[in-house]
Amino acid sequence: MKICVAASEIPHPHGTAHGRDLWAWCGALHGMGHDVKVRVWTRTDSSPDGPLPDWATYEPVDVGTMWRAHVRALAVPRNEAALGGWRPDPEAVAVADHIWSIGAVLGHPRSVSTFHFRVLSDAWAVRRLRAHQIQTARAERRAGRHSKLLLAYSARVGRLSRAARVIPIAYPVPSESVPVVEEPVAAVMSDWSWPP
Repeated sequence: MKICVAASEIPHPHGTAHGRDLWAWCGALHGMGHDVKVRVWTRTDSSPDGPLPDWATYEPVDVGTMWRAHVRALAVPRNEAALGGWRPDPEAVAVADHIWSIGAVLGHPRSVSTFHFRVLSDAWAVRRLRAHQIQTARAERRAGRHSKLLLAYSARVGRLSRAARVIPIAYPVPSESVPVVEEPVAAVMSDWSWPP
């Protein structure tokens, strides 16, 4: 099967939360023999720290001045990924790995949008709603209306997404268990989009 993925994070086993899940599921599909092509775009001209896997390419996208980006976002929010001109293979399944990448796949006959979270439920949980979150919520609704399939990484997000299929996110399990420690340990689980 051909799978074309638009992503805004670098796939890496020790990268960001989005980068790690991209590494996990795309690497697994590639290992199973599927033809996986990931196009990573960013809104800056920074480049990856190390080599990308052979199934991924990287390209910065120039979104122009901030005021133009804001004006464009009023009309079509979170559409920056479409500015690079990349189009998925017509015969492939086209996946937006994150809401930031939907512009590159919407309109494709086999489009899939992936929801890592739903922005309004997260904003209400921390009692803080900002303008950029409203724009992201508009993009989520657009993805829900125009994607052929919605995927959610948790049951909570799946309940908030129209007709979403829930695929619990999973990372490779270490071959050896983590040793027990004597003193208490605390961990804060978050990513850049979800304040701890």
